Amino acid sequence: MKYLIVITINLFLLLGCTQTTKNIEYKYTKQNIVKKKDYKDKKLILDNKNIEDSVFTDIHKDKIQKSNNIAVVFSSLELGKYALEATITVNTYLLYKNQDFNVITYDIDKYKNNKLENIFKDINQNGTTKVMLMITKDRLPKLLSLNNLSEFKIYIPLINSYDANIFLEEKYSNIIFGAISYKKQFEKLLSYSQNNSFSEFYDNSNIGSVLHSYLTNNQINYSRRINDRNGEYKRFLKDKALIGSSILLNTPIVKSSIILSQINAHEINPKEILSSQLNYSPFLFTLTQKPDRRKVIVANSINKLPDNLVEYNNLLNNNIIYNWVNYSTILGTEYLLNNNLNNFEGVEIKNNQVEYLVELYRVRDSSFKKID
Repeated sequence: MKYLIVITINLFLLLGCTQTTKNIEYKYTKQNIVKKKDYKDKKLILDNKNIEDSVFTDIHKDKIQKSNNIAVVFSSLELGKYALEATITVNTYLLYKNQDFNVITYDIDKYKNNKLENIFKDINQNGTTKVMLMITKDRLPKLLSLNNLSEFKIYIPLINSYDANIFLEEKYSNIIFGAISYKKQFEKLLSYSQNNSFSEFYDNSNIGSVLHSYLTNNQINYSRRINDRNGEYKRFLKDKALIGSSILLNTPIVKSSIILSQINAHEINPKEILSSQLNYSPFLFTLTQKPDRRKVIVANSINKLPDNLVEYNNLLNNNIIYNWVNYSTILGTEYLLNNNLNNFEGVEIKNNQVEYLVELYRVRDSSFKKID
């Protein structure tokens, strides 16, 4: 029965289908529209204890209130799988809330000369006012130049207002930024360490460069960039500055795992190894050995989510426990629905930005343990 549910939800979320009592019909359009039905007699319950064995009948409402429409706008070329994951996350959260809804997706790269202006015109014509806008900060100036933005409620999960170096005017109070703050995570990590000697490894990826930019020269005594051509880690680990220092890993999980194994293999003895949200991942346990991670401390801003919501997403292999973008998307969906985040602990909206708690976790043999 579990597989039947997975297939059913996939039909709703990924195909944008219209189900009838006789068949399933799907027509490709510029916007993929996913509609949740109102199952009065056969209720879909995703729960470990109670999954009703039923065939779903189509007795949905002829019209769904426009206030329950959400537009999801993204660039498939820029975001790839993250665009799909965000769309799944929005739909599963709305299913979890048990509300009738329409989710309409707009791919910027396949839409009328790639113009946000044309997309927002169509969103407006469809009677939709709530927009989950999956853009990076490079597109932000274009967004703010559009007319009639005040007619929409917009949530941007991929941008932090600090990173965008922007403080919005009062007329943009309808725009909320939802990205976590790596800068605050570094502040918490450095404060906890209370060390006078810090070292850093980062790479030439976009996120590696951004994380490196948060650290000032007076904080870091030793810093090395690892790119795709100079991955001779032994060469970087010879410096005596590493001994007794606190090492900051500003590298993705695979490179971090290699560095951790090399630190252990070459018997480097740092005080501790610190990392931001970038390495708060279960892959850390599969890519490293126990001795490699015994001194690792990671920062995390993802708070606890309802078990049933986690199960919804697990059925679709959609990660919301360790993926901060999906977590931010959940918060954004709640904000678009109810204009607040009161249902979530540890988060609040200040100056157009979602503010997250930063918690530190020590990496144990097979789990992350919160530091008191």
